[in-house]
Amino acid sequence: QGIMTFKGLDEKSSPTAVPDGYAIEAQNVKLSLTGGLFKRNGYSLVNSTLDIPDVDFQAVTGLYYTKLSSGTEYRIAICGGRFNYDSSGVWTRPYGEIITYDKNNQFVFTTALDNVILTNDVNPPQRYTGSGSILNVDFTGLSNAVTKAKCVAWFKNHLVFGNTIENSISNKTRIRWSNI
Repeated sequence: QGIMTFKGLDEKSSPTAVPDGYAIEAQNVKLSLTGGLFKRNGYSLVNSTLDIPDVDFQAVTGLYYTKLSSGTEYRIAICGGRFNYDSSGVWTRPYGEIITYDKNNQFVFTTALDNVILTNDVNPPQRYTGSGSILNVDFTGLSNAVTKAKCVAWFKNHLVFGNTIENSISNKTRIRWSNI
């Protein structure tokens, strides 16, 4: 019935339940105190760069930001086959090569109960708790465990994986869900 009107920002609803006509965030704009909308110029450097002099810098295949219930903020970057995180203004690489690298192995992230869940349709789905090692997501109870997943979402207290590979069989329309 014509063009949909913009009704404003809705930062309270779940990303999958935002009503039509609302935006979930304002990107590349700033709102003034009077409600005016202005273009945001440039960028600001969060901290030091991820360039590492001892290795050839490879493509960034994943970037993610999350804030845990404790208030700790994490910026995560997957560069080449390495997992990097920043929570205090310095990039930390806690492990060596742990991820199969190819510039097309793009990561999908979500935060579920203070666990960062990441998957790239090449490696097993993994989780990072903010300390210790990155662990593979446990799929106990399945006769054929999920070995790869193309997408992941956290929805209404369920961790949902889609487009899975189980027992070397690609299930392009299968969805698996689990407790974290």
